[in-house]
Amino acid sequence: MNWKRVALLVAGSLVTVVLLGGALLTFLVLRLDVRGEIERNVEAATGRDLTINGSVGVSYFPVLGLRAQDVTLANVEGGRAPAFIAADEIDIGVELRPLLDRQVNVRRLVFQRPRVALEVDANGQPNWLLRPRVSTTPPPNTPPPENPVDVTRTSLRSVRINDGEVSFFDARRGGGWVVGASTSPQR
Repeated sequence: MNWKRVALLVAGSLVTVVLLGGALLTFLVLRLDVRGEIERNVEAATGRDLTINGSVGVSYFPVLGLRAQDVTLANVEGGRAPAFIAADEIDIGVELRPLLDRQVNVRRLVFQRPRVALEVDANGQPNWLLRPRVSTTPPPNTPPPENPVDVTRTSLRSVRINDGEVSFFDARRGGGWVVGASTSPQR
């Protein structure tokens, strides 16, 4: 058998598998309400409000998974900056197989143009400590989602930041600094 032919068959098979995986991911994301599920699960895990103002869709590059645009994670109450993290786009790399069981397993995060505001308040408390939200009131009498998505499994292998900016402000000293290559105005 000709080795070139075998190599072409293997390469063609790999391309077919990748294309089918991308089509499957697109189908699954379009039929699930991932925006609400992502917001609720991040809020429960961090104790902060997450807002996705832009679109949510499928990401094929730089990761195979989900893409959320114009995302903000709220700062602590009384914080100087309006958001702890604000990003133009977050690409969330997920595993394909668990999506069939309505589970989102996050493996990789890529932040595009994030702005991270680190702060220490007058009492010395940092804003980067995230705590799960504890509900003191019973949930409202709203029916549960018809087909809930489980976004609780996370096993991050990597986090990448592109064109980011980090600021730090210490209220005890009344000063801080900014590091990064952000050329866009702050929101």
